[in-house]
Amino acid sequence: MIAHKKKGKIIGFKAQFLSGIAELTIEKRILLFIKKTKKIPCENPTTTRTLEQAFGNLTNTKNKEIEYFVDELGILKSFQPTGE
Repeated sequence: MIAHKKKGKIIGFKAQFLSGIAELTIEKRILLFIKKTKKIPCENPTTTRTLEQAFGNLTNTKNKEIEYFVDELGILKSFQPTGE
């Protein structure tokens, strides 16, 4: 599997208790004034734990810049905060 590296800002995370699938919403700047929003499917427990480890809790994730990797199907594989 080939992972594709991308960069964006977290603007939302939606997960349901007891569901294995979650959705991370990313905002990506295309041009100076043009932004694009993308919903990325991900694994619920893994992404929740990783977000909490990276940012302290899920409420601190909004507007955080990350570099993320998706597979060829567009599913989130991993991410890391960029510190911006």
